[in-house]
Amino acid sequence: MYKYRWKLRYVYYLTRSKFRGYSAIGGAAQNRFDFDAFVSYADEDRRVVVNDMITKLEEQQGKQLCIHHRDFLVGEEIAANILNAVRNSKKTVIILSSNFIASYWCNYELNMAHMESLETGRNVIILVVYEHVRMKDIPDILQNFMKNNSYIEYTDDPQGNIIFWDQLITAINSE
Repeated sequence: MYKYRWKLRYVYYLTRSKFRGYSAIGGAAQNRFDFDAFVSYADEDRRVVVNDMITKLEEQQGKQLCIHHRDFLVGEEIAANILNAVRNSKKTVIILSSNFIASYWCNYELNMAHMESLETGRNVIILVVYEHVRMKDIPDILQNFMKNNSYIEYTDDPQGNIIFWDQLITAINSE
């Protein structure tokens, strides 16, 4: 049971959402999503999401982001909201920081995005390194992801910042 805990949670909330009236993505509608990206971040790192991502991605690029403090359904379980956000978004953007690593719900979001990748065969995770974290503190799933995939590092440097946003937009647009 412990070994398959994330798979079991994923299947439980997926099945539960089908009985609660959420429409499942599948078949011809597989390429249609409610959101371009679900942003997974620790609440302590909200500044980068509210000040930067909403401005750069939603207002300037016309992307639709799913942001938990704004788009989760009130009265619904957090775990169900997370799975619905992951499933109804083309990509999941992980904002990696020490706060992210310490957060139970961020870990949950990461694992649900990982399960979505495995179940659908889609590469849904976009990793943004917001602050440098020691490799030994990073969860195994992210360590494996970082060893096998490209990721983007956030920067406040004006020149690097232009490159960062171009890379993030390209990653969100990719299949």
